[in-house]
Amino acid sequence: MQVNITVKSHEGGKTDSIKNYVTEQFSRIHDFLDREAWSPVQVDMTVHLAPTHAHQQFELLVKCPYFTVLVKKEGEDLYQVINKVMDVALADLHEHKRKWVDKKKAGDGFHRP
Repeated sequence: MQVNITVKSHEGGKTDSIKNYVTEQFSRIHDFLDREAWSPVQVDMTVHLAPTHAHQQFELLVKCPYFTVLVKKEGEDLYQVINKVMDVALADLHEHKRKWVDKKKAGDGFHRP
């Protein structure tokens, strides 16, 4: 699994602590992807720190062989935005897994390589 974390900031002072927080919050998604053994998986996470507090952005992109999940959120509190994106992405991944299992049970040729 290839994981990239990018912090785009004009100040640059808090980037290490933000990367650590993102990595910590990503552990739930990482565990899920490891259990499912979908590979290769590419994950790109981008934090946009705005000079005004109302526009902190976080973007998570997960590319798997069968689907792509992209979640973007914006808000005042960066940490709440990160948590919300992680929750939505995990729910989306569970939904894709459910669809994959349903198609596999239906026998319409949707097989893992």
